[in-house]
Amino acid sequence: IYYWRVAAGSNSGRMGLFSEMATLDLTNVDSRESGEIAPGVKLVTPKEVQIKPLTKIPEEAIAAAKLAESELTESKQKSQDDKAARAEQPSTWAFSTDLNLHYLNYSLDKNFSATLSGFANFSFGADATLTKGNKDKYIFTAGLTQAEWKPEEPSTLPYQEELSTTAYALRALYEQADSEISYGLHVESQPLLHRVGLEQLQKTDILMYGGALGYNTAVADDITFRSVGSLLTGSSVSAVMGHNSIHYHFGSKGWSPYLGGDFNFKLFFGSDSLSGFYLTTGLHLGLNW
Repeated sequence: IYYWRVAAGSNSGRMGLFSEMATLDLTNVDSRESGEIAPGVKLVTPKEVQIKPLTKIPEEAIAAAKLAESELTESKQKSQDDKAARAEQPSTWAFSTDLNLHYLNYSLDKNFSATLSGFANFSFGADATLTKGNKDKYIFTAGLTQAEWKPEEPSTLPYQEELSTTAYALRALYEQADSEISYGLHVESQPLLHRVGLEQLQKTDILMYGGALGYNTAVADDITFRSVGSLLTGSSVSAVMGHNSIHYHFGSKGWSPYLGGDFNFKLFFGSDSLSGFYLTTGLHLGLNW
């Protein structure tokens, strides 16, 4: 049995008179019927809960769900097997060819500039990635490119004969285990143009060398991205260059082809107010093992 009295109060804290004593007797409350058992207190009997039978799932839906789960499991297993195959491979070898468009803007003697463009007649590349027992990597890259150049505006070089350049590049990078950053050395030939007379250019090949910093990552299971920046210097010219490529690999075991694109640039400057901007971009097709 519960007893209580209540009193009202104002915002100022003044209290009123208490009410008469009220009681609530909960003895044998389970046997009482619903209704008011005290002023302001009602007894409510819970309503019977209606339990609906479970709806049977069609056999076709169950079979479709099992098939989808099986296909997902097989896909995950294949992805894990491909990654394991790449990780266990001690070394990789790649050979490639390019179809590139070349663009060159050249400035000489403060009062002469020319813009040349052309396609690569021949472009070949080779890559070797050697992995040590602790998974450290040594990445070697070699490239050879021959290109033909023509002035964008023939009037700037009206007597220019056919201009052909051959360039090669060698890189050796070191990448620690579980890292996507590499660093090393970069050596390449740089065709240096000289003004002959008033309206002709000739080339001289010079050797450039310097350091390189690379970033190599897997964008997806079959897609890789590589970016290498280099700072080079030679006898009379210096250059800042970048090489960027993205490749899609068709498989990971044995000899497998890959297809991608390249975007390379070079900013160079030297004595006698020499400056220029060199750009190549195009398709990349190769074989990887």
